[in-house]
Amino acid sequence: MRTIVNVALALGAIFLFGVIGELVPPLRTLEAWMLVHRLALLLGTGATAALGLLLLIGSVVVLLMDEGTPMSPVEIEDQQRRLRDAANLPYAARASRYRLWGKATGFTGEDRFSLGELKHAVAKGMLLREPLWRRRACAIAGGMLMFLGLFGSVVVMAPLAVKLFVASVALYAAFRIAGAYVRA
Repeated sequence: MRTIVNVALALGAIFLFGVIGELVPPLRTLEAWMLVHRLALLLGTGATAALGLLLLIGSVVVLLMDEGTPMSPVEIEDQQRRLRDAANLPYAARASRYRLWGKATGFTGEDRFSLGELKHAVAKGMLLREPLWRRRACAIAGGMLMFLGLFGSVVVMAPLAVKLFVASVALYAAFRIAGAYVRA
């Protein structure tokens, strides 16, 4: 029931943004400008998302190379089972076991930090001096660039009402993250 209410609220918000978009002439002008420059805007947002993905994946690879531990064959098989079972939705109770034939290798790694620790690292200048925080900063920057690039691509391609809805969701998320960082 909650999902139905959330979908109804989202559709209502899109309808409201459609009405606002039709009533505010500068928004229609912006929409026309974006339509003319759609290819250039898509190249920019796509490049931003790709750069973010590369930074994020690169920081994960560096984490695995520096602090990763090799996975045992049983851990690899369990990981494969979880991935395959998750793909077979709806998830039902399964007593499954997957055997991997041939050679398989894997690494596992973990890194956690709070916004308070990030704020302290920024205040002390550790973000640029320490390799651990440089890697974490690359991961954060990559995630943010990927987020902005993907949301930007939706904004470029979507109709005006959806553009306004997606932009408002992205702004809401940015303000919530900034607020959490300030409170940390």
